[in-house]
Amino acid sequence: MLSNLLGLIFTASLFFWVHKERIHINKLYQSLYQKSQYTDFAVLQDYISHSRKFTYAVTDEYGKIHEVTESIDKDLNKKLRVGDTVPVYRRTVEILGKRELIASIQAKENLPHGLSILEKFLFLGMLIFGILVFLSAILSLVPLKKELKV
Repeated sequence: MLSNLLGLIFTASLFFWVHKERIHINKLYQSLYQKSQYTDFAVLQDYISHSRKFTYAVTDEYGKIHEVTESIDKDLNKKLRVGDTVPVYRRTVEILGKRELIASIQAKENLPHGLSILEKFLFLGMLIFGILVFLSAILSLVPLKKELKV
């Protein structure tokens, strides 16, 4: 029971930390779209047709070049071609203790990224450990019957 409880505490703390970071990243992206100081221009370099993704290079505030691959919607996909120069929102931020560049061609409502998958995985682990703690607590209350030898 103690190991299940420790597992529950560990996955719960990781879940809340990842959840907080995901909310932080979403707020960073929303602030990215609201301020015009983060606008730059980039040339579209590559296109992956089956997933509607464009690749472009963006420089950060320190002069380092980053390659960004971004999924775009159907309407914008019809307008853009490889070699086009497009306005890009970009900003260097600190995510999970590491300096990263976030960039986007267009403002998006829902931002799918790896932390949401990790968050779902940790939530599932939290549920499993919670069920195990509950079952072990119930089983510890049930007295064991000893068989009589005849």
